[in-house]
Amino acid sequence: MNFIEKYIITFNKCNLFFIILLSTISSFLFVLFGYLIKTVIDNKDSIGEINSLLIFIACFLSIRFLMPAGYSISEYLTQKTNIELSVKLREQVIDNIQNSHQEHFLKKNKGELNKVIESMLSSASSLFYTICSDVVPLLIQMIGIIITICISVNTLIAIEFIIIMAIYIIFVIKMTQRRFPMMKSVALSSKFASGRMFDMMHMYPMDKAFHTTDKSRKRVIQAVNTHSEKQRKVNNEFFLFGISSAFLSVIFSSLIILSAYWMFLHGRASRGSIIMLATFLFQVFLPLNRIGYLFRQIKMARTEIDLYCAEINDIKKTNYTDKQYLHVKDNICNIEIYNKSFNHKLILTKGVVTFITGENGSGKTTIAKILSGNITTEENTIKINGIQQEKANSPFVNVLYVPQDLDLMPGTIEENILHYSGINNLNTIKKLLHRFKFDKPLDYEIKGYGHNLSGGQKQKLGVSLTSGKNVDLIIFDEPTKGFDSLGIKIISDYIKEENKEKHIIVISHDEQLINNIPKAQIIDITKHEV
Repeated sequence: MNFIEKYIITFNKCNLFFIILLSTISSFLFVLFGYLIKTVIDNKDSIGEINSLLIFIACFLSIRFLMPAGYSISEYLTQKTNIELSVKLREQVIDNIQNSHQEHFLKKNKGELNKVIESMLSSASSLFYTICSDVVPLLIQMIGIIITICISVNTLIAIEFIIIMAIYIIFVIKMTQRRFPMMKSVALSSKFASGRMFDMMHMYPMDKAFHTTDKSRKRVIQAVNTHSEKQRKVNNEFFLFGISSAFLSVIFSSLIILSAYWMFLHGRASRGSIIMLATFLFQVFLPLNRIGYLFRQIKMARTEIDLYCAEINDIKKTNYTDKQYLHVKDNICNIEIYNKSFNHKLILTKGVVTFITGENGSGKTTIAKILSGNITTEENTIKINGIQQEKANSPFVNVLYVPQDLDLMPGTIEENILHYSGINNLNTIKKLLHRFKFDKPLDYEIKGYGHNLSGGQKQKLGVSLTSGKNVDLIIFDEPTKGFDSLGIKIISDYIKEENKEKHIIVISHDEQLINNIPKAQIIDITKHEV
């Protein structure tokens, strides 16, 4: 049992208790109705009296109301708990993602991971609902019937009932397992036929040109006929199941009724017992026909949950507790960053912009991510003014890292500003965007995580989002990518303004940007030169 299944079982024990209790009461009422029929048949003389008849009617109407009412309340609690469970599981997923090591998480295919997450959430909901709404009521009802038969009829009849029900359940599961591969084949053939139809539409001009429309039509018709044939097989299988289950239920019911009748002839069972058994047998086979489906549904749900657990276990978690800071408040900070493969030193001074240059793949962005806490590998060590920095479990709250490729949130530009910066900085950022000659209105809708913005537009927005932030260090990664000369001049002026109160690191090869900031410190990490 994985941790999701354990969580489902232990979630909201109070509601689970009441769901099981209500299912038990409703099942007991059904059994009580059967016992009521037995009592009436065995005491047919007394039922002729008005008082006895009124009692019977009152009991019948009470059971008729209370039994479905109990199941309805149980269903309500199940749905309510299921909604709460989905919310809590989604919160757990969010926490797992946000507390993961960024470098581990980035290796995952986001689209595939999201599919696995949604499948898990759907499967967890389906598993909980199936157990509470289908399995538990059916199981409790079967137990109630068996106990009643054992007490009110005969132990041997109860044992015979158990054996017959077990055989019938195995039959239903086997028949259902036969159908599922066929149903999967139908789904695949439908997809194939749809693909052939799309091909025909796509190739229509070419078919017209080469007079091959009949061949394309034949290809589609063949796929449609294959799909229809597979549908007929499934339909035949359902029909076979319906007929065979009906036939088998009659045989099994006959065996139990005949056994009870034999005991009646020998004075070991009453007429009412036979009628009660018939009432139970009339009710019990139809729900059992769904056992195979429920078995398959539970199995599939558990498989999807196992896939999620395997996927999420690959992502290393951080031990994040409190907010962490990079100790760079001093005006001058001597920083050393090292691990097994590199050792870099740099001096940060407020009022002096630090440029990091070097060949592609030399580790410039890696340094930026380590200094900002966006890489949390245990092997990396940072020393500031000779004091070792605590290992980063999450990005440092007093450091801003602006990557060269920004992924923006779907929504308007203003919504992105509010999300990444806050309402207090909105007016400041508006003015800065105007200063940067940003040519999109604030209500412009961002699509595809910013794919409908140019590289320069995204960089202008990314740089602007740093305005008003109470941080000690800002790291810009290629901030002038896609900028013209005027844009570079404006960005360099903004960087110089921010550098008065903050440390600034710029990863860039842009000579115009470097020349616009004459007092800058330039570090070539490839040559280890300053």
